[in-house]
Amino acid sequence: MANRRISSLSSLGGTPNTADIIPITDVSDTTGSAQGTTKKVTVANLVAAAPQGDLLAANNLSDVANAGTSRTNLGLGTAATTASTDYASAFYNIVTKTTHYTLTNAENGKVIFCNSSGLIDITVPSGLTSGFNCRVVQGGAGRVRFLTSGTTINGYTSGSNAPNAVIGQHGVADLVPTGTNIYSLHGDINYLLVYSNVNSVNFDGTNDYFDPSSAISFTGVYTLSMWFKQTTDALGILAFGGSAYIEPSGSNGRVLVSGYSGGIHSATNSYTFGQWSHFMIARNSSNAVEAWVNGVSAGTGTNSGTATFSKFGIYGTSVQPFGGDLDEISLFDSDQSANIATIYNSGVPTDLTSLSPVNWYRMGDNDGATGTTITDLGSGSNNGTLINGPTFTTNVPS
Repeated sequence: MANRRISSLSSLGGTPNTADIIPITDVSDTTGSAQGTTKKVTVANLVAAAPQGDLLAANNLSDVANAGTSRTNLGLGTAATTASTDYASAFYNIVTKTTHYTLTNAENGKVIFCNSSGLIDITVPSGLTSGFNCRVVQGGAGRVRFLTSGTTINGYTSGSNAPNAVIGQHGVADLVPTGTNIYSLHGDINYLLVYSNVNSVNFDGTNDYFDPSSAISFTGVYTLSMWFKQTTDALGILAFGGSAYIEPSGSNGRVLVSGYSGGIHSATNSYTFGQWSHFMIARNSSNAVEAWVNGVSAGTGTNSGTATFSKFGIYGTSVQPFGGDLDEISLFDSDQSANIATIYNSGVPTDLTSLSPVNWYRMGDNDGATGTTITDLGSGSNNGTLINGPTFTTNVPS
């Protein structure tokens, strides 16, 4: 019988019977009379051959207990098995953190997923393994800040108030080694203040004071907020503004605000001697004035004159010097009465950026707690100077 092209042969119809013949061209015999001949193979022949090698369906499709063998039998080889293993291990390489954390060698090459509504500090210590690297992802609504401990991070200013941070949800940053204990930080870092309060200024009660470069004056509405801890049992000026001054009255825990019609005198023991307290005073558009001590109203009065704050911690250059600590002095050209609970914050200073202070003196937090200059972080850019040697301290309201 002469050979015919397979394309000329009739197709099997429907479901083939075991005796049906399927033509197969034999390409193995390249010589002789059988060269290129068509041979017959029945469906029964194929069924008999099915259990052989990689075609074994039982091995490949139902061998759940040995997935690696199944992939190999299917002809996918070890690459598919390795890919599956890598895919699974990728989840083990994601480390979730919800609080401050110091890196260890266990995080080398991993993704650190920070998930918090508040600030998370990631400390990069010295002595990590050579080539240590990691990726940090901000998954929560808070912020991530990198701190150093015996290390250097180039392209990033670390510290208590680092101006660079992974800001906002889904921010990503890579920590890349560039030398022993030296790293570079790349990614979604931004130049925004990360609020943290770790410094205040101590006044000795003799002649120390803080003096803004220019007097701060308000002819209309204004607000003054500040934190104080009195440690000397004597009248001491907290702030002096024009004809008005604010002083804690010795050790009896009473704040006096003089120079306002009606006067403002807080109740005795409205604050505790030797402990941090908060004072705020605000004038509204009707010239009504109200003061608060530790979030509680200390009294009201009226004042229509210009309020000019020129010194903090003393009257003149030697009268009634304040003895104790001052922190977080801020002034606004707005009435912040409605925000007293936010500013007082249950006794802990907070970030005032959203309230737009005209003058905001962090008392060392954004100046490295060195030198005599106190930088104004408000819109007024009116830096001040520490006079006669006040000293920085890490004693802060908490």
